[in-house]
Amino acid sequence: MKNGIRLQTSTSQKEFISGRIKKLDDGLRYFDQLILEKPLPSNDTFCHVFSSISKTRCYSDVIMLYKKMNLVGVKPDLYTFNILINCCCQSGKVDYGFSLLGEILKRGYHPDTVTFTTLIKGLCLQGKIDSASKVCNKMTQTGIQPNAMTCNSLIHGLCRSDQTHFAKEV
Repeated sequence: MKNGIRLQTSTSQKEFISGRIKKLDDGLRYFDQLILEKPLPSNDTFCHVFSSISKTRCYSDVIMLYKKMNLVGVKPDLYTFNILINCCCQSGKVDYGFSLLGEILKRGYHPDTVTFTTLIKGLCLQGKIDSASKVCNKMTQTGIQPNAMTCNSLIHGLCRSDQTHFAKEV
């Protein structure tokens, strides 16, 4: 972010990054190149790298790279945290995802629909449907409206836990 304006990575740069990173080693090499650049690339560039690596299902590596990114002075934004929360939830570490939610709030960001939906989906993957419903309720209490992905995540979790009658209500 520069002067309150979030710098965007160009579409061609996004395509370049996603085209280059097809496996973990590619992502790690590219990340190492990025942190050597002066000036450092924007947080958006790092987010595209994280997103590409997470598509290879190397979730713990994304979290490790995030820590390195912090060490070199690149500040995360909400988009970064949403990627990290997704990595936590996909790897079964929803509790760590909630600690990142705390970090979001601590830094003065406002969680969005993606943040809550990702946590809801993570809880559903662990079979914690009651907790997922509570998070959904908290989401609406804070003025953030669930979207189709939020409802689909909750419905899928309810169906997987044989609670189809509640799924129909959702």
